Amino acid sequence: MAADPAVPTPAAPDVAASDPAPFYAIGAGVLLILVGLAGYLLSEKASPVTALIPAIPGLILIVCGLIARTGLRALKIAMHVAALIGLLGLLAGAGALIARWNGEFGLAQTVQAAMAAICGVFLVLCVKSFRDARKRREAGAI
Repeated sequence: MAADPAVPTPAAPDVAASDPAPFYAIGAGVLLILVGLAGYLLSEKASPVTALIPAIPGLILIVCGLIARTGLRALKIAMHVAALIGLLGLLAGAGALIARWNGEFGLAQTVQAAMAAICGVFLVLCVKSFRDARKRREAGAI
């Protein structure tokens, strides 16, 4: 039996619009930019390049999150790039914290720890989102 043209057929769900992962990327990016700005503004010996290091991956995460909102293919690619940036941010923040540990926990160590923590939480959320997407795909929802 043919579909009645007068009855609208339900549209396929827009997975890119409903997936929370781009919002995780944008949120983590904003937090990283705020950490970088705080590190710069609170430091007496502020070097813009050094203090704003967390803002660089933050900006990339925001761009990835915005790109991911444009469609399913962009969602997959942009969020995998964002997860890579999250991993690199986690390794860079934790690595710098460990390498420069001098027994004190000052502003520089706080900024490095915050960058590692934000990127680590973001990475965990990305992995969860990827697993959820795979479950939806296997269930035939995508």
